[in-house]
Amino acid sequence: MMSKQGKSGKKRSFLKDLLYATVIAILMAWVLQLFLIGLYVIPTTSMQKTLMVGDYLLVSKLHYGPRMPITPLAFPFADDKLPGTQTKSYTEWITWPYFRLPGFTGVQRNDVVVFNTPMDHTVPADRRTVFVKRCVALPGDTLEIVNRQVLVNSEISVNPETIQFNYLIKTNGDPINKLSLQKLDISEGGMFHDIKHYQYALTPGNLKKLADFENVIKVDTIQRVKGMTMEYEPTFPNAPEQYPWNLDNFGPLYIPKKGDTIALNTMTLPLYRTAIELYEGHELAYDEAGIYLDGERREQYVFELDYYFMVGDNRHLSKDSRFWGFVPEDHLIGKATFIWMSRKPHKPFFQGIRWDRCFSRIK
Repeated sequence: MMSKQGKSGKKRSFLKDLLYATVIAILMAWVLQLFLIGLYVIPTTSMQKTLMVGDYLLVSKLHYGPRMPITPLAFPFADDKLPGTQTKSYTEWITWPYFRLPGFTGVQRNDVVVFNTPMDHTVPADRRTVFVKRCVALPGDTLEIVNRQVLVNSEISVNPETIQFNYLIKTNGDPINKLSLQKLDISEGGMFHDIKHYQYALTPGNLKKLADFENVIKVDTIQRVKGMTMEYEPTFPNAPEQYPWNLDNFGPLYIPKKGDTIALNTMTLPLYRTAIELYEGHELAYDEAGIYLDGERREQYVFELDYYFMVGDNRHLSKDSRFWGFVPEDHLIGKATFIWMSRKPHKPFFQGIRWDRCFSRIK
């Protein structure tokens, strides 16, 4: 017959083993998340139809090399806030300089990339909001958008099959059938002015199918002409007198590469000032006598980081590098490799699952 002390000792030993196993499991998951993979969910339509709202992504950190934490004292598995609170999940008592371990490939053109937004300069780079876009231009590339088409180094870039633009649709007065739209998974847009006119975001395939509807008599491309700027749509570098660019006609713009030397003058300053001051930590000033870098007059600047140009596949409904410019290398998280689960928001769990998207590769 076992004594009470023996039972108590066995119970304490079990709880100790359970606590030990739990701590080890958490540490292993944290190391896995830090060095190998990340799990993210799509909250917006900027990459529709490549990525849908409610897609759960597996992101490889090995492709570009794991980025070491800049703010290492942080609550595991949290972003900038503790779950369900407005309390910071990290402290800046200790900060480490940017460092990345070697990766498999580095970023390739047309990769779907997960990164921290460069727009929020109030928090460390590794704690900024996470975005996902397609990388259309690499360090050392010259990018231009001509009539919606991306050109890299004067060559036409291959468009993803799921690229979307906005179109105006004119009908004979009969309404467009909602069930037909649902079958084509056309969800962005609707009636425009009156029952004869509609506006939708369409892939090339859906554009052709919608144009074949019996009640559709005309399809017009929505395109901002070259040189047209709009106050409600300010594009990088937000200097319309020097660079009257828009979403559909943009550039040419050189994407900085680490070690590149550029001239510092009134034409280059609007393009590269944000990178030099906010991403590389220097102070710029200018007067009639010239341009000053950290208090010294300079005519050239050598870049310290590589930069990338990211664009959403939903081209007319994406806030991306066309609005805020370059993404520095220290903001890169990893490559989006596949969708491990997908479900429609605001639907019961099993009813909302998109089974055809689960465990699908991202192209």
